[in-house]
Amino acid sequence: MELSFYVFVIAFFIGFYFFAKNKTTVKGKNGTAEIVRVRGIGAAILFLSAFMLFLSSFSMISTNKVGIIVSFGRPVNAHNNGWAWKAPWEKKAEEFDGARQFLRFNGNGNDEEDLEKKVFPCIQVKLDGQAKACINGVISWQMKAETVDERDNALQLFKTYRTFWRLTENYVYSSSRKSLGEVYAHHNPLVDDKNQDLGSLNKLAMDQLVREFSGELSIMSVDLAVPDYDEKTDESIAAMQAQKAKTRLAEEEKITNEKKALANNALKASVQDPAVNVANCIQAAIQLNKEPGYCLMGGSSVIVGTGRGPQP
Repeated sequence: MELSFYVFVIAFFIGFYFFAKNKTTVKGKNGTAEIVRVRGIGAAILFLSAFMLFLSSFSMISTNKVGIIVSFGRPVNAHNNGWAWKAPWEKKAEEFDGARQFLRFNGNGNDEEDLEKKVFPCIQVKLDGQAKACINGVISWQMKAETVDERDNALQLFKTYRTFWRLTENYVYSSSRKSLGEVYAHHNPLVDDKNQDLGSLNKLAMDQLVREFSGELSIMSVDLAVPDYDEKTDESIAAMQAQKAKTRLAEEEKITNEKKALANNALKASVQDPAVNVANCIQAAIQLNKEPGYCLMGGSSVIVGTGRGPQP
């Protein structure tokens, strides 16, 4: 219970005693008994006790915090930041961080630097096809206490985990491992290129995490890196990508050859066409100031080939 409530109880009984007694006998300076009125003193003490009662009836929750209120050791309510009204005998037991949190999982997570930064190990998952991978990334989440349901959820989480670090480690991280395991169980990088799209994987992970936490916590964003596949899977992916590159080059070369063949056929057809030859002959005769009429008598080869018309 709050200290101010204890002060209130003691002050109330003292004040009530003096107020009800009204008068009391004390020993004077000369040793004679003197009657002193104490009702006013009692009233002042009662006023002080009422002020103590007022102070013990609310608690201040820090900015971006979720305050947990307990009564005789039992959690009874949760409040958002600001003034939180409560029963005088209740007290604020814990403040959970209500700001946006970042669950980071990367590498082995056992280095001293990682422990200081509260970085968890990468999440081991089994892929479709019995391959394995280690997932690195960041999940942004937040605890809220704005609505009745959110306050009830925060209260239940405090009852279960008691501290914010236990909540992060034993609930958020553990549930994230489970959710990502379910998402990547259908991921096979050797079968469908679409499955390697990080955007779609992030969306699938986001949806799965929202279902997993069921409104107890708000999932703000999911940012996953390219999976760190096992060595065998990495080699298979590299071989598959090399084969696809060869196939793509072969297809491009085939298209280029087909275009060249079409162009050659068109050129050959144009050379063999008499009408095209006569047209070219007339154009050449005009440029050389020759008589175009010779082109109609089979003289095109003379004009085009030598630049001179036939001799009379």
